[in-house]
Amino acid sequence: MRSSAASPSSQTHDTTPVIPTASLDASKLEEKFAAVNGDFTRGVTIKGKDDAMKLQGKVNDWRDDVSTLATHIAAQLQFCKSLRTSKAMALIPNTTPGDSDSHARMKEILDAPSTLDKTGGDPTVAFD
Repeated sequence: MRSSAASPSSQTHDTTPVIPTASLDASKLEEKFAAVNGDFTRGVTIKGKDDAMKLQGKVNDWRDDVSTLATHIAAQLQFCKSLRTSKAMALIPNTTPGDSDSHARMKEILDAPSTLDKTGGDPTVAFD
């Protein structure tokens, strides 16, 4: 398994806000998943009711851990979405009422039928 912790020399100082973490950190979850994986490989051949009950208990614990991890991931995704939205909103320039009026006037000019004489005054030139 890969460790999600970087070496201290490779870490940079980040100014983004810190989101709250779940009760179990990533390394502890990785250890639990590895242990459950080992139990599953050993427990494929269940010999008795006690083994089945132990395995069922571990499955339930694993499901709880997965649920905790899913909640943590959902919180991180929501945080990223909020961060992207706030950065995108900061990039949108502020417009004044005069700007929107000039944009509306430009649209009106472009949408209006042309009044130019496209024939150059020659009545023998025909356009489709």
